[in-house]
Amino acid sequence: MWSGLEMDLGWECYFCTSYFDSIIERELHEQNSHNMCRECRIIFDSWVELKAHCRKFSCAHVCEGCGQQGNLFFKPEMYERHVELGNVCPTCDKHFGTNPNLIHHELTHREPDYECLACNRHFTTYGGMIIHLESGACSSQTDELELATAAARCYQWAKYFESKNDREALIWGYDVLHDKRQQWGQVMFFRCPTCDHNFPKLSSLFMHVESPACNQQLDEGAIGKLQKYLRRTTLGNN
Repeated sequence: MWSGLEMDLGWECYFCTSYFDSIIERELHEQNSHNMCRECRIIFDSWVELKAHCRKFSCAHVCEGCGQQGNLFFKPEMYERHVELGNVCPTCDKHFGTNPNLIHHELTHREPDYECLACNRHFTTYGGMIIHLESGACSSQTDELELATAAARCYQWAKYFESKNDREALIWGYDVLHDKRQQWGQVMFFRCPTCDHNFPKLSSLFMHVESPACNQQLDEGAIGKLQKYLRRTTLGNN
């Protein structure tokens, strides 16, 4: 008998002879074993149909990243807690082991708002645009040396260059980036003006600034002024 009433054996499932210690356990069983919408009390032929129903009528939030079949959250606060504790991307439902990994992933959903300083390509991060220029892949033929030299000419150089001598070498046309790397391997030419972390490339510095690892903002202070200076600089063959 489908009583659904509290009995000595516990809470009875409406659709089978199973009993549970609490109504929550019973509802989870009915949802997962009988494809029932806990909000509407409607049974569906498949889990896929149940999820489609919940999406259409907003009965529950469907997280497709949970396991192989996804999961349903009928209370907003439960879904919010799941997103926070599980490092879940609310855009695509992917789960990540750490919050920094989630933050890095969320950049892939951003609009490509940053136009290249030397061509018409657009990028989701400023650091990604700088990587494009450093790599030599830009149609302008800009490369890492030209970009570092431009940064050396900015009047704020002392706040983000590790060495005055390296900066002066770049100004005089000396490829200190190549020569030092040939001799020492990875060399830290740049540093964050806010937290003093150092970096081998200008792109590394900008990626650091765009991350939650530092309080430095992309459009503020010495970094913001460098950004404006690079925007006014003619790069490559343009």
